[in-house]
Amino acid sequence: SLALQSSHYVLGFGGSLLLGFISFPIMTRVFSVADFGTIDLIQRTLLLATALGKMGLQNSVFREYHPETFAADPLAENRYYSTMFLGTAVFSLIATLLFGVVAKMLPGSIIDAKLADYFAFCAILIFARSAQSILWGFLRIEERTKLYNILNLLLKAVSIALIMILLFTVSKSVKSYYTATIAVELAAVVGLTIFRFRKGLLRFKYIDRTLLTAALAFGLPMCLQELSCTILDSGDRFLVKLYLGDNALGLYSAAYGVSAYVRTFLETPMALAIMPIYLRLWRTQGKEKTSEFLSHVLNAYFFLAAVIFAVAAVSARDALILFASEKYSASASLIPTLVAGILIYAAGSILMAGLLIEKKTKILFWVMTAAAALNVIMNCVLLPRMGLQGAAVATLVSFTAWVITIAFFSWRVLPLHVNLRSVVSYFIAAVITWFIGSHIELHSAFWNFAVKPIVAFAIFGILSYLADPQFRLAVRWLLQKCKSFLSKDSSDSMSGPLLSA
Repeated sequence: SLALQSSHYVLGFGGSLLLGFISFPIMTRVFSVADFGTIDLIQRTLLLATALGKMGLQNSVFREYHPETFAADPLAENRYYSTMFLGTAVFSLIATLLFGVVAKMLPGSIIDAKLADYFAFCAILIFARSAQSILWGFLRIEERTKLYNILNLLLKAVSIALIMILLFTVSKSVKSYYTATIAVELAAVVGLTIFRFRKGLLRFKYIDRTLLTAALAFGLPMCLQELSCTILDSGDRFLVKLYLGDNALGLYSAAYGVSAYVRTFLETPMALAIMPIYLRLWRTQGKEKTSEFLSHVLNAYFFLAAVIFAVAAVSARDALILFASEKYSASASLIPTLVAGILIYAAGSILMAGLLIEKKTKILFWVMTAAAALNVIMNCVLLPRMGLQGAAVATLVSFTAWVITIAFFSWRVLPLHVNLRSVVSYFIAAVITWFIGSHIELHSAFWNFAVKPIVAFAIFGILSYLADPQFRLAVRWLLQKCKSFLSKDSSDSMSGPLLSA
C-alpha cells in the first residue's frame, strides 16, 4: 500500500520536479541574485505566518478522521469536515489581517519599506495556503492519492504559466511573480471549497465546538512545532541577509533551492503517504506490525538517502550551473552539506511516528524548538567566520541533532530496528562514490551532469553489492522476479497463437 500510494506521490512530485527544472533556470536568469533572494525570503516569512494561521489543524485532520463513526452517523462526517475547514478558515483570516497590518507598522530600522510592501501584498497567501492544507489533507486521509497529485501538478503548471506570462508581458519584478501566485492559489481554494460545499459537507451550522477544542488541543503543540520547524529550516535566510547582505542571500537561496529538489522527490512523497498507512496499521493490527512496517521503511530509506547523497555530491556544481546559471556557481560547494542535512532531516517523518501515534506532540515541539535555537546560535557564530558555508554547516548539525533526539524519545514508545551494518556500508559507499566521481571532468556542465550521476549509480551499486548481504539478497530477488516475469511473458506470447489455432 505504501509503495502504491508513494508511487502516486512520486509521479505527482516527479511532474512537479520536471516543471521546476523548466521554471527554476528561467527564474534565476530573469531575476537578479538579490531579487531571487528576496522572493525566497518572502516565501520563508509566509511559512511562519501560515503556520500560525493553520493552528495545527492540518494535523488534526488525520487524527480526528473516523470513517467507522461516519458510517454510523452521517452528521458526524458533516461535523468533521465543517469544523476542520471552516475553523481553519477563520483562524487564517485573522492571521492574514494581523500579518498585513504588522508588516506596514514595523519601523524602517527593522524592515525596509519595499519589503514591507511586499509582505502586505502577499499576506492573502496565508489564508490561501492555510485553507489548502486542510483541503489537501482531506484528499490524503481519504487516500485519494491520484486526485491529490493530479490537482497539485495542475496547480503548479498553471501557476508557472501565469508567472511566465506576467514576467514577460507586464514586468520582470517580484510583484509580478506574487500576483500570479496569489491568483492561482486563491482559485484553487475556491474550486476545492465549492466541491466540498456542493456535497453538503461545509456548513457553519455543523461546526462542533467539542471537536474543535479536541483538534486544537492536539494541533496547537504541532503548530508551535511547525513554527520551530520553519525557523529551523528557514531562519538562516534572515541571518544571511543580516550578516552577509542581499547578494549572499540570493546565492544561498539558489544552492538551497537545488538541494531542496531532494525533498521534493524523496521526502515529500514518502511523508505524505506514510502517515495514513501507519495510523491505519496501528488501529487495525497493533504495535508490533506497525513497528515492523516502519523498520522496513527506515532501512530502505537509508539506502535511498545514501544513493541520492552520492549522486548530488558528485553533480552539485554542474547542476547549479545548468539550473541556476554561472552567476550562482560560487555557492556550489554548499550543496553536499545542505543535501546531507535535508536527507537526515527527512528521516524524521519515519522516526517521529511513535510520538504522533501516542499524541506526544509537546515533545516534538520542545525538541524542534531546541534544534531551531541551536541553528540560530550556530548561524550567528559561523556566518561571520565561515561565510555561507557556516549556514550550511549549521543546517546539517541542527538537523542531525533534531533527528537523533526525536529517535530517542519516539523509540521509547515505538521501537524500530535498524540494520547498522547495512547503514554503515551505505555511508562508506556514498563517500567513496563521491571521491571517485569528483575526479571525473568532461568538456561542459551539461555532459558532466548527464554522465556523472550514471557513473555514481554504478559505483554505488557495485560497492553496496560487495559490502552488504541484504543488498545482495534484494538484487537476487529482483533478478528472479524479472526472470520470472520475462519467462511468463514469453510463454504467453507462444501460447497465444497455439490457443487461437
